[in-house]
Order: sequence, then C-alpha cells, then structure tokens
Amino acid sequence: MAKTKNTKIRNYISENHDFLLRIMIYSYMALIIILAYPIFNIVFHYPIHWYMWEESTNFWGDIHAYERMAYYQHSIVGAPYKFRVLVPFLWSLFLPIMSLNSSVLLWNFIFLLSSNLVLDNLLKRLNFSNNYKILGIILLDLSIPIFMVSYTPNLDVPMIFFAMLFMLGVIKKDNKLIAISSILGVITKESFLLIFPVLIIYNLKEIKEITLNKNVEKRKKKI
Repeated sequence: MAKTKNTKIRNYISENHDFLLRIMIYSYMALIIILAYPIFNIVFHYPIHWYMWEESTNFWGDIHAYERMAYYQHSIVGAPYKFRVLVPFLWSLFLPIMSLNSSVLLWNFIFLLSSNLVLDNLLKRLNFSNNYKILGIILLDLSIPIFMVSYTPNLDVPMIFFAMLFMLGVIKKDNKLIAISSILGVITKESFLLIFPVLIIYNLKEIKEITLNKNVEKRKKKI
C-alpha cells in the first residue's frame, strides 16, 4: 500500500512538475511580499510591534472598520464599509485559533499566491513568453496596492485577486467564472463594479457582429 501511494505521488509530481514549480516560486514571492514590510518595521523601526497599520497607504478608518467586522461588530460600522462583508468574514474564521494579525497575513498570502497563479494563466492565454509572465507577476507583487498594504487588514489584495479572476473569465469566455468572480468581488468591495466595462470592451467586436446580423435578418424578413 505504501509503495503504491509513493508511486502515485511520484507520478503526480512528474506529470505536474512545471505547475508545482510555479506554485513553489509564486509562494516564495508572495511570502516575501507579505512579510517584507512588517519585518522591516521590526528590524529598523518598531522592535516591539509586528504591525504598524497606520503606516499603510490606506486610511486608518478603513482598517478600523474591517477590524470591527472581523469581530462581528457590524452594528457600529458605517457605510460603505459594512457592505464589504466577505474578507472580514474570512479573517474571522481563524480567530478562534490565531490572532487577527496572523489571520490577515494568512489570507493575504492565499489571495496573493492565487493572484500570481491566475495572472500566470491569463498571460499564458494571451501568448506571453515565460520571461514576460514572470516580469508581469513581479510588477504585480511590487505594485503599491500590494506591497504597501499586503500586511494590513485591507481589501486591496483580495480585490486584485477577484479582478484577475474576472479577467481570466473574460479571456476564456467562461460565464460561470465571470459570474462567481463578480459576486465575490462586489461583496469584497463595491468598487469592483468599475471593472465591468472591460467585459463590454473585450466583447465589443462580437456585440457589433451580433447587432449587424440581427439587422440583416430584419431586412431579409421585410423583403
């Protein structure tokens, strides 16, 4: 039995070597980005504190609201924060076994790793070379919305993940993926709605063709 299991594991690794290698590389990248700023603060600025959330690029009011929601204090949170329910709920799932700080780090790591994998798939479908894929993922991870707030209880990292997922659905023309990413994106942050014009622009040619065909059919019927 043990030999059979070992053989299956080896076969799986050999068959999915490239994918597993990408997961390992992108995991290291995500881990470095998530932990870089807190470790920098510990070493050079605030040796007592793991987090200095007020140092992030977002307003402190956002963070304070999401913290309260993670502890199910929705009644004292005002709009629009109280409608951004998904991510604080995810943080709360681990609160019985870890601190909010650790839960935020864990979920941001998961979302950033997932964003890297989705962007890799997206760029592959757009026929980018491996070098350009790696460059694109590095630029994503080092962008200000990621690097400066990835260690804080903010919604930027999850938002970017759902945006990437939405774009992948558009490229694949996968309506289920578009619908799922849209619903999750909107309950993460309502500004996700701003991405919908991308769907229209990407499918503009098809929309024109459908409209043209309908007009042609109408003319034929009149004749």
